[in-house]
Amino acid sequence: MLVISARQVWHTTTYTPTPSKMTEYVQTSGGRVLPGYEKGAKLAIDSLLKKDEILWILGHYFWSAEIEGDDDKRSFFGSYICGAINQQIDLSGKPDKWKAKTRRIIAPALIEARFLRPPDMSATRPNLYTNEQKEQFSLVSQGNYHRDAREHWEWIADLLSEWERLALIPVCIWMQALKK
Repeated sequence: MLVISARQVWHTTTYTPTPSKMTEYVQTSGGRVLPGYEKGAKLAIDSLLKKDEILWILGHYFWSAEIEGDDDKRSFFGSYICGAINQQIDLSGKPDKWKAKTRRIIAPALIEARFLRPPDMSATRPNLYTNEQKEQFSLVSQGNYHRDAREHWEWIADLLSEWERLALIPVCIWMQALKK
């Protein structure tokens, strides 16, 4: 496996082999070997716990191999992130009606964001939900997604994109140091 992204490093670093999961190897000029970079990467990832816990939780929710195989942990981490998004909605200064509409879609918007940000960087994925499904989640009338709901979906997507960027900074810095 060629390391091409900070997301992939996050995934590989949190990967724990079990009898049901094979050990991941890295292809080198000398053959296939176990990744030798986990210790430094794990320190970079865990540094987020001291700075901003929500970034560490978001990174684990999106890319952790440990979370991928554990529905209970994924649900717990997802609930924590939903709570943090709720706090940001409260701090947004938007009208109460806007806040209520946005709160309605937190869970599906988070699930879609996770789907669109896989560790393997397969960025050509289509959206998880159609506009019609987003209308149903948002409780807006048919054909009115762009007028009545898009702003709310985009607000959550933008917030999660910014948190993702901040969560990956320590891993990117670690990767840059590794290249030097």
